[in-house]
Amino acid sequence: MQAEWINPFVLSTVSTFETMLCCGIKRGAPSIKTDHQPNYEVSGLMSLEGKARGIVVVSVDRKVAIAAAEQIMGHTATTIDADVIDVVCEITNMVAGGANNRLEHLEMKIGLPSVVSGKNHVISYPSGVATISIPFETDWGPMCVDASIKESSSDENSETSNEISDLLTGANT
Repeated sequence: MQAEWINPFVLSTVSTFETMLCCGIKRGAPSIKTDHQPNYEVSGLMSLEGKARGIVVVSVDRKVAIAAAEQIMGHTATTIDADVIDVVCEITNMVAGGANNRLEHLEMKIGLPSVVSGKNHVISYPSGVATISIPFETDWGPMCVDASIKESSSDENSETSNEISDLLTGANT
């Protein structure tokens, strides 16, 4: 996995929180993720296609999700409800949009984001590549960006859409 594939998501995450959410954010040290369970209760998923393929997950603590909903919608929540999920989807969409602009020159595109929530949800990361986890601490609490991206071969490019769809729906599990 190359840094130029991950950095657009890191930069876009920081930009989204600082600019769009008016929330301070600091990046921690990256590590290798060894399991398929996100660190936090709500996760925005983005598929990646092109010269490289994979999945990037923005996983946020429930406090972050709820505070973001209040910031964006003025919605005061105590639980992860439909409005909170919608806000996390919108944040994921903003991160994807910012990253997509930085990935075009690499001939890579991001698919439509989706959100998964629940204390024990699992992500089906692509096989054969490590998952890098980048932790962040925001003014509202912790979150992370997990990326599992590998270079596509010419044979894989024709199958990418189906495989990414399977990853997002859990059809490979």
